[in-house]
Amino acid sequence: MGMIEMHTWNALAARLEKPDRMVFDLDPGDGLGWERMQEAARLTRELLTELGLESFCKTSGGKGLHVVVPLTPQVGWDEVKGFSQAVAQHMASTLPKYFSAKMGKQNRRDKIFVDYLCNNRGSSTVAACSLRARSGMGVSVYPYRLG
Repeated sequence: MGMIEMHTWNALAARLEKPDRMVFDLDPGDGLGWERMQEAARLTRELLTELGLESFCKTSGGKGLHVVVPLTPQVGWDEVKGFSQAVAQHMASTLPKYFSAKMGKQNRRDKIFVDYLCNNRGSSTVAACSLRARSGMGVSVYPYRLG
């Protein structure tokens, strides 16, 4: 039933309308290896660094990685979602052989889906140190050191 998993919003309860983090959930297409995931996370972090944003990487507890950007809670959900969508679309248009910004398995054949939709109000991502009710890695670890 997935009851062991803990998921969190990107905002504290005290400032619910002002997110304090932004997450890029990197989801691999079938058959993509771990080295490719690490490369995707590195590329994502490099782009964010060029944009002046610090980021950290954590495992998702499944096949993917989360690139997390801490934010000073100043802007609302719409702004954070819009920015993360623009970053994801830029990645997909700049490196279309590597990334997709469109949901659906058919859009990530041999690609990594850059999921920005977890930056919506009410959306969540698995919490660090949370066990996952799935096979594979089974726990979300933060921070994850690339390479």
